[in-house]
Amino acid sequence: MHLLLSRRCAGFATEPRRVLEEVDMPALDSYLVYPEEMRSVARVQVFRDFLVTKAQRWVY
Repeated sequence: MHLLLSRRCAGFATEPRRVLEEVDMPALDSYLVYPEEMRSVARVQVFRDFLVTKAQRWVY
């Protein structure tokens, strides 16, 4: 499991840092679920695109 520690959650780290690097991360399936009739709603499309863009930058 990879954990990030930061000033906010740890109270003492100056910069976020990866811990437990030697432990393999399991695959994590993520789903965005919404009613089918909302598929063409612009807000849903923008939010979906935002999540996909963020997920592509995730580093494991």
